[in-house]
Amino acid sequence: MRERESLFNQERITPQISITVNEPVLKEIDRFSKKFGISRSKLINNILAMGMADAKLLEKVGLIDLANIVRNFQIHMKKELRIA
Repeated sequence: MRERESLFNQERITPQISITVNEPVLKEIDRFSKKFGISRSKLINNILAMGMADAKLLEKVGLIDLANIVRNFQIHMKKELRIA
């Protein structure tokens, strides 16, 4: 029984990551986390979850691939213009 409880608790551990943000962004994170009464971590997790949901939708309709094609074209053109 303890072994099963131990496995269950291990599965519920949320992975941790480390990020670096500039001071103005951190101030906004603090402002919003205070406004909503949640931790920085929870706010950032919520923002990332919303952003990923948007990214998945954009990917599904092909806009991520289109944006990548445009970006690669821009990079290629900048290189070509430097050579000429």
